Amino acid sequence: MRFPNHLDRGTGAALPARSFPRLSGIAHRPARGFTLIELLVVIAIIAVLIALLLPAVQSAREAARRAQCVNNLKQLALALANYENANGIYPYGMARENCGANCLFTPYGYYVGSSVFVRMLPYVEQQVLANAYNYSLINWTAENGTVGAIGLNVLWCPSDGLIGGLHATFAGWGWDGSTQVLTYTSYAGNMGTFCKVPITITSPAQHQAVLNQANGVFFYLGWPAWNPPAQPDPIAPLNPGSVRPATLASITDGLSNTFAFGEKAHGKFSQVPDVYYAIDFYYDGAWVSGGFGDTLFTALYPMNPFGRIGDNPNPNGDFFYGYDAQEDNFAIAASSFHPGGCNFAFLDGSVRFLKETINTWPYNPANGAPTNVTYNPATGLFSAGPPSGVYQSLSTRAGGEVVSSDQY
Repeated sequence: MRFPNHLDRGTGAALPARSFPRLSGIAHRPARGFTLIELLVVIAIIAVLIALLLPAVQSAREAARRAQCVNNLKQLALALANYENANGIYPYGMARENCGANCLFTPYGYYVGSSVFVRMLPYVEQQVLANAYNYSLINWTAENGTVGAIGLNVLWCPSDGLIGGLHATFAGWGWDGSTQVLTYTSYAGNMGTFCKVPITITSPAQHQAVLNQANGVFFYLGWPAWNPPAQPDPIAPLNPGSVRPATLASITDGLSNTFAFGEKAHGKFSQVPDVYYAIDFYYDGAWVSGGFGDTLFTALYPMNPFGRIGDNPNPNGDFFYGYDAQEDNFAIAASSFHPGGCNFAFLDGSVRFLKETINTWPYNPANGAPTNVTYNPATGLFSAGPPSGVYQSLSTRAGGEVVSSDQY
């Protein structure tokens, strides 16, 4: 006898109902999902992981950018050594150059001219640009405008992100009324601590004394030793002469203890007009210009002044340090986007990263002016007292300072 599955075979009593899986048409229980709290916890964990990973990625990228920056400075240092080997002197940083027959001011007059990088073009694999440049004329002319409009990768630090491909067009900026297109540099030559050019020159002896205090590698040469073919510059009718560029023998402090080039973070320059309506971001830093705010830096002010000292364009027009109203204390100091310091190329070809905490002159935080230095505007001369900063000592070529490698 067959008993139903729900009856006990022995007694016939009812048993608890048994469930059997259905082979088809099964009604599955819905899968359990994440609660809102669980989802938030997962998102928080992912955010923490990204937060931990992002600095490492950024650090790796900055390390790569810094390595490229070091390589750029290394190329500049080697090019400089080749220049000295070929010419027996180092290139000058700035000089008076002829503005030609079409000059709007004084035809054939002499004005502040081209940069150290213009003279180094053949040694940074830019012979084509060197051939296109008219070295008998100032850079601010139509003949040389094409070269100035071409940017050079070797002059761009990858961390200075705004500079790559930056062009600024200024109609009528040339001394001959030509349109000038500017491209820029992240690097500048070392002009030491003192090299101010006075606006008013009273005598050849006074001007010579000003030029003689230049203590860097690249500095101002002054007027040419010959008489200009036409009326000389109206602010210097005395034609007071010049000085010789630096030579290998004049670097008595040692090549490994003397800056050649340093960084100057163009992207940190102000994009807002100052009291003179000058915009540092566009007016300063052109790679073809020898102006103090363009391709030279001074150790007079501390490294990385942005955020450390106040900007001081001196509204009265008497700049503490600069050739004219186009520069301020930010534009002529060494600076970089690398955290904590700047890269510097030395005359021996080495490139070293110097921390911004390096020993330096005491300075006024309001404007960065060193408190141990005085400047006489009547003579254009500086005088410095103790203490001597390590940073400043590395910028001089023949200061006689004793600097050990563990000091920086």
